[in-house]
Amino acid sequence: MEEANFSEGIAKPWIELNNLCWNFVYEATFSTLAQIPFLGLNRDFNHQLMQTIDAWVKLYPTSINYQLVLTEIQLTAFEELLRELTASAMKGEPIKDWTQLQQLWSGIADRVFEKTFCSETNLKVRGQFLNSLNHFQRSQQQILERWMKLMHLPSRSEIDEVHKNIYDLRKEVKRLKQSLAQHEELTSTCAPHLSNPL
Repeated sequence: MEEANFSEGIAKPWIELNNLCWNFVYEATFSTLAQIPFLGLNRDFNHQLMQTIDAWVKLYPTSINYQLVLTEIQLTAFEELLRELTASAMKGEPIKDWTQLQQLWSGIADRVFEKTFCSETNLKVRGQFLNSLNHFQRSQQQILERWMKLMHLPSRSEIDEVHKNIYDLRKEVKRLKQSLAQHEELTSTCAPHLSNPL
């Protein structure tokens, strides 16, 4: 069996097809809705909501592309495992227990994963996925913060600020306790000398 070249494997055409279909379905039709100017009292909120939806929509195809890359890694690793098992059996050294199989498989999977993510194409796919995910999470956080304020509930940033204040206060109390313990130790060692002056 000849070794599969990952960059020309099955993931690349599927990624291209996914991007083509997504551009045809979404970009040519619904993507313009996010650009419509909103009117009325809730225009800022509606605009922010549409931007969040647009961020999710852009995350979706990059997530599928990333899953295709991971699927390709699993298939390639499984093919290499079968090759190794066949070669071992032909030499008369078959795998004898589950632990040995797991060690062999994890070693192959690590090697394939490392080799795969060094290619330019797959680095680009992973980068697009991470950028889209970060953009969506930021947009989602902003819309949730706004919604929590409308509902008079503490927002994530307010809770984070409270946690930070509590952490800072704990550090301050710990420092004061250490300072007080040092002061008490100093006074306890000096007290006998002061009470017995010659």
